[in-house]
Amino acid sequence: MKTTTEYFNMTVEELQEIRNEFGYTREENKLLDEALKVSFMSNVEQFKSTGVDHELWMKSNNDMVCEEVLIMTDGRVAMLYN
Repeated sequence: MKTTTEYFNMTVEELQEIRNEFGYTREENKLLDEALKVSFMSNVEQFKSTGVDHELWMKSNNDMVCEEVLIMTDGRVAMLYN
């Protein structure tokens, strides 16, 4: 899995910057802008415990396909669906 720092080619400090009045970070905003739907999991262990593997990432989810799974700077996992 890629990290958001690799995916967006930005530093942890840049991604963790608070970007709006709701307290969302630049990282969260960029992820939400990147896909039609973004699902978050608390950590990599939770993601792995779901049994999701690379082949399943490409399965449809309500007519959307998970195109990318990224590890965020705070350890959460973001799944990007389009």
